[in-house]
Amino acid sequence: MERRNAHPGIDLYLVSAIILAVVFASFWITSTNYVYGTFNDGYSDMGQLPSSLFMHLYYPYLTQGLQYLAFGTHISFFALLLIPGFALWSSPMYVVALQDIFVALAGIMAYVICRDILKSRPFGLIMAILFFLNAGIMGAVNFNVHLEGFLPFFYLLSFYFYMKGRMRWFIVSIALLLSIMETMPFIAGTLIAGLLFYEYLHYVKSPSFDKKVHRRRMMALGIAIILVIAFELFYIWAVRTLLYDYSAGMYGSLPPDARVIDFVTPQIGALLNPSNIGKDQALFYYALAGAAMLFLSFGITSLVDPVLTAILLGLWLTEVFFLDNWGFALPTFQYYLYVTGSALVASVLGISILQERRKRRNRIAGFLSRNLNYVRAAALPIGIIASAIPFLYLYASMHGTMFGFIYHGSGTLSSYTGIDNALASIPYNATVMAQSVIYPHFEHNMQLELSPVVHQIVFTSKGYAAVNYTFYWFKPQYIAIYRNSSTYDEEMNSSSFNVYSYMGDNYSVYYNSTDGFEIFKMK
Repeated sequence: MERRNAHPGIDLYLVSAIILAVVFASFWITSTNYVYGTFNDGYSDMGQLPSSLFMHLYYPYLTQGLQYLAFGTHISFFALLLIPGFALWSSPMYVVALQDIFVALAGIMAYVICRDILKSRPFGLIMAILFFLNAGIMGAVNFNVHLEGFLPFFYLLSFYFYMKGRMRWFIVSIALLLSIMETMPFIAGTLIAGLLFYEYLHYVKSPSFDKKVHRRRMMALGIAIILVIAFELFYIWAVRTLLYDYSAGMYGSLPPDARVIDFVTPQIGALLNPSNIGKDQALFYYALAGAAMLFLSFGITSLVDPVLTAILLGLWLTEVFFLDNWGFALPTFQYYLYVTGSALVASVLGISILQERRKRRNRIAGFLSRNLNYVRAAALPIGIIASAIPFLYLYASMHGTMFGFIYHGSGTLSSYTGIDNALASIPYNATVMAQSVIYPHFEHNMQLELSPVVHQIVFTSKGYAAVNYTFYWFKPQYIAIYRNSSTYDEEMNSSSFNVYSYMGDNYSVYYNSTDGFEIFKMK
């Protein structure tokens, strides 16, 4: 039973959720700004989306035809909405801030869902806290920026509108979810499948069943299915058309990281080949920890119907247990953004099922139904414990980037003024090769290349994920490296590629600092 609000008209729990969201977004924006400004170790992904936005604004001849929908290596309608804001703030930090704000809004949606659907403000605040403390969420927003960052908000918004019976807004929200990128039909598809399962195995048997509501929901889900199929067919056609155009020599001046990659077809092919499935034993233990976090990260109620939860988490379970995808298993990538919202929805539906059917033959379910207040209260410690192992791995791998600005203070940024000025002095139309930690600082440069080994490292670590990545190599006028970075040996000083052997006597020192930054210019 909820306590009476001491301030009628003011939802203090909502205010608390908003404060948590502001703290969450502020922390991660500040953390990323520190990492970005100090050239800390990370991936070049932070530069891809800003580079594409810059290209759409100032190099329209590179974005003709279907390429106009290409952002980074993905097809996206939603990214077009980011262009006006980028025109006002042309920096990678614009996209970082926007991503983290949308993730924070998803945490507020967690509260609103529990308040309006489960009629419990305290539990809604608990779910918002668990969302913000989830290791998968923290790992996703740590230093990198991806289109997936906009996924959780629209996923939870779609679920909210569906459960509240606002079917027109549900369709709009599903369309926005599908517009984010070419993998979204699979996410929307698992949500729709889970809602269909819930409707026919639970809602139609509940005391509150309403035939009119059920009919409206079925019509909305039917429209949503049509949208999923339409978007997926378009994405398949667009990706294949662009890949053909690249191979035919079109878009010859297009930077390599602005070229679309087919992420879907190789994985479907792997699923159709049983010999490739579930062979990585080392991954299995990480997968178990990730599955435990997802099934229990919002309490135990996702286990009320484990089949329903498995449907909602279907994409993640397939990627990890069948396709041996380390990216999905580890919390240091963005891929938990795909399913953290699904885990929350599974827990909410579990409680909804228990609320609707208090008398059950199943003893465990009956016990949970009669003790819902305790079940809700236990969600916080259970969720924190379930997320503990992935968080410890995340902290051990990335604590320097997660909390670096706390350890060292923001004043550290001023010591990098020299390298910032040196990078800014390189002409915007020069050809540049840059190490991945420096890459995001060249979002304005359309002739930028990473080390030749980077794409091999990222895309061919697994046989099923091997990608025919179309790129060109120019002789760069400038080469920027950071020898003190942990990525230096892998990218610039390996048996596959040695930057000094590559340069020979053709380059001279343009900038050199005592802490390992070097810029070379072609003679």
